[in-house]
Amino acid sequence: MRHTFFLGLILLSLAACQPNPSNQAPTIAYQYFGDSISVENPLSHLAVLDSLSLHDSVALTFTSTITEVCQTKGCWMDVQLGNQLMMVKFWDYAFFVPKDAAGKTAVLKGYAKKTTNSVEWLKHKAQDAGATQDSIDKITQPTFGYDFVATGVAIQQ
Repeated sequence: MRHTFFLGLILLSLAACQPNPSNQAPTIAYQYFGDSISVENPLSHLAVLDSLSLHDSVALTFTSTITEVCQTKGCWMDVQLGNQLMMVKFWDYAFFVPKDAAGKTAVLKGYAKKTTNSVEWLKHKAQDAGATQDSIDKITQPTFGYDFVATGVAIQQ
C-alpha cells in the first residue's frame, strides 16, 4: 500500500511538470516570398516612420497590415504606415504576392525611402488596382510618400 501511494505521488508530480498546451502561444503560419526572412521581432510600422524622420532611406524588417495588392499580377502592394500608406515593390520584380493578400499581416524585409510619386506612376497604380477611368483622370498632381523595396516578405496565413 505504501509503495502504491509513493508511486501515485511520483506520477502526479511528473504530470504536474508537463507543459500545459493551453498556455503555449499559438504557432502562426506564414507564406514566404523572395529572400529568406525572419519573422522574429520585426519593427512596428510606426518605428519605420521614426527611422525615416531621421534618414532618407533605411534597411529594416517591419510588420504591417496589407491594405491593397496589384490585381494584375501581385507586383506591388500598399501597407499601413501610421495614418498613411507605404507602397511596396519587390526587388528586381523577382517575386510577387497573392492578389488576395489585402487585410493580412505581413513581415517585410528590405529598404524604405522617402519618395515623390509621379502622376504617371499614380495613374498606372490606380489602373492596376481596378480604378475607374474617371478616377484615374482626376490624378493630376504628384504625391509625397514612402516606398519600400522588399527583398523578402512573409504573409500570415
